[in-house]
Amino acid sequence: MIDTTWKLDLLSKVCWPLTCNRPSWSAIMHKVIDGDYPGKSSVVFLPMIDMDPSDLTCINSTLNFIGKQAKAQHCVPILTFDQPLYWKAMNIIKDEPLNIPLKSVILRLGGFHLEMSFVGGIGHLMEGSGITELLETVYAPNAVTHMTSGKAIARAVRAHILIDTALTSIILSHIYGIPLPDEIENETGTNDINPAYYINTDNTDINAEDLSDELHEADAMNY
Repeated sequence: MIDTTWKLDLLSKVCWPLTCNRPSWSAIMHKVIDGDYPGKSSVVFLPMIDMDPSDLTCINSTLNFIGKQAKAQHCVPILTFDQPLYWKAMNIIKDEPLNIPLKSVILRLGGFHLEMSFVGGIGHLMEGSGITELLETVYAPNAVTHMTSGKAIARAVRAHILIDTALTSIILSHIYGIPLPDEIENETGTNDINPAYYINTDNTDINAEDLSDELHEADAMNY
């Protein structure tokens, strides 16, 4: 069976230039996803190690214990560390011989630090491209410096969503011939667009007006 859920992202992006009252991503997911919730995961606490978490002996003992337990259970262990401990654990595993259980441990950077590293990487790669000047039209210059370095993570994520939305809206307006809201506002005094006027649905089973109404209805249910 072919997974076609990737089309949902395209559907979400196409909706952006249509109207200012656009549905959110959660509204689209609420509308299309069906089935039972799989339930919450189980959490099991392992024995506590009464040592300083940043101490190399503590980290080494933890890695060896989990490596031996995973070998006995015939599974691959995955450990999540924050950035300082992740670096120490990686150096410990790197210096160990290949034939010990410790080498089977897979290290994973914690979600928050992983996101910070990823956002900081974008800021570094895009330096000098004009992204800083673009962000400064919305945020203060000092805030943009922290955002592009991955420090102000909440603002940075929001800013990248805004950039992606703006660029996608411009591209889609050219592809599908949909005027942007500011162009409609200049002509009619309102930035509300009727999607039925701009989407050709002659060769599909989708009615653009009904689709827009359903998505907005789902969006309202999330608030």
